[in-house]
Amino acid sequence: MKRHRRDEATAILGRLGNEEPEKLVAEIAESLHEETVAADEPFFQRKYRKPILLALMVATFNQLSASTPSSTTPPTSSPWPGRVARAPSCSP
Repeated sequence: MKRHRRDEATAILGRLGNEEPEKLVAEIAESLHEETVAADEPFFQRKYRKPILLALMVATFNQLSASTPSSTTPPTSSPWPGRVARAPSCSP
């Protein structure tokens, strides 16, 4: 449909057993047209400003808060007496 081969699409849909291939081809063409029209709308508009800023602020906070367990300080107690436990290294 995107390559403007409606006749071929209608024939294939008819062979697949569709009772109204012309109607289905028209519906597909309409949905593709709506999809391309909606994609032309700019992303950074005034009505999207607040949700975009909130998403960026939450993502920034998550990065700066570093609340993942791998970034915590290593434990100071060790199951072996006289040794200090160390965090596992990230090198392979």
